[in-house]
Amino acid sequence: MDKQLVKCWVREILLVEQADKEFKLESGKLYNWQDFEEALSIPLAGSQGVGPGENRLATILMGKVQGQSQSFDLQVGSDQWEVKAPDSQGTIRPGTEGLKAYAPLNNVLTSALKELQEFVNDPRTKNIIPEDAYEKLVTFVELNADKIERGEITQNRFNEIITAFELAGKIIKDLGGDAISKIEIGGKKYEVTPTIMVRISKLLGLSEEDIEEEMGEAAESSLALSVLSNPVFLNPEELEEMWNDSVKPDEVFDLTGIILVNKTGFMAVRAPYGDNIKFTRVTQSKPRFKVPMSGEGKMVEAVEDLRVFIRENLLLEELTKSDKKEIDRLAKKQALAVLDREGWDKKEIEKLAKKQAEDAIKKALGVSFLGTKGNINQFVSDITQDTAEKWLKDKAAQQQVADITKKVMKRLYKALAVQSPQIIDRIKV
Repeated sequence: MDKQLVKCWVREILLVEQADKEFKLESGKLYNWQDFEEALSIPLAGSQGVGPGENRLATILMGKVQGQSQSFDLQVGSDQWEVKAPDSQGTIRPGTEGLKAYAPLNNVLTSALKELQEFVNDPRTKNIIPEDAYEKLVTFVELNADKIERGEITQNRFNEIITAFELAGKIIKDLGGDAISKIEIGGKKYEVTPTIMVRISKLLGLSEEDIEEEMGEAAESSLALSVLSNPVFLNPEELEEMWNDSVKPDEVFDLTGIILVNKTGFMAVRAPYGDNIKFTRVTQSKPRFKVPMSGEGKMVEAVEDLRVFIRENLLLEELTKSDKKEIDRLAKKQALAVLDREGWDKKEIEKLAKKQAEDAIKKALGVSFLGTKGNINQFVSDITQDTAEKWLKDKAAQQQVADITKKVMKRLYKALAVQSPQIIDRIKV
């Protein structure tokens, strides 16, 4: 029988059985997985093409998990839901719609940053602006440029961007020079400053040498400032508006709402989201949104994290200091989870963390190589013995041993006959 038909048949049976037990999903309420026995046997962790909690929620809500071709994860009646597992800081990352919403802001940031880097790296810049302003811009570029290019922008870093752009704007206004002419285009009047004149000259193909010859003393500052052409330097508040308004949750998650999941349970947040979901930062060039529920990373227990680390990262040689520190960190992470749950004091937790790390190392390596064998030592011992036994049973290996033995015996007899004949003379016949 076709598997899809069986699934549909089981689904219809469940719908009939639970018709009188209609579950109403309330927005903002935290539901515990333990209250839904029929879904506990379904793995919480996601699989290929299916995110964490989607299959379990489909059973609870009598919904249907959507494929990767759909812009949402779960269909429940006419409702369309996005299912997200928040990280430990209580943030989620959207899909394609989030990238589209962030793209205009990202383009402005990256282009303006490149101009500011070019301005700072120009040897003329240090000569034309105050020393403290120069040091501030250099420090900003050195500390933030690489992170911004990689798409790592926190709220604090964005505030630093605004401050740096405001400083660049002030420099443009202070050193841009007075208008050398005024022109009118389409009924609008424009002032042409020396800096704008340099940009026009560059567009016309004039070299910097020609510009310096034409403009004289004003050329140095005008040439340096000419690279700062992005309007955002003179109007950084526009960038702030883009940060606050361009990545809107209601547009990025234009659905019935979002269902947040973690190891404890799930919570639905219906649109419009208001203050429940806010754009806070950018990670890996993708926007992150603050949500009213925090997650716990991957759907794996902390103790399992510790075991996985030891199992996958220990080598046959002795543990390094960094290995031991990482084991200790993971053990403390598990201990802190127990602290929150049981209310233990700090000394008890530190004692538990130390014991966890020591036990994990001892289990992997054993008391010593000569004493009780740990998992790794036992493995080395077993694999060595197995390899030796197989080698000795091999006919080719046996022939090699025989050939080597014959060579040794021939050399021994030759040495005895030539160098030590007295040994042969003493042999009684």
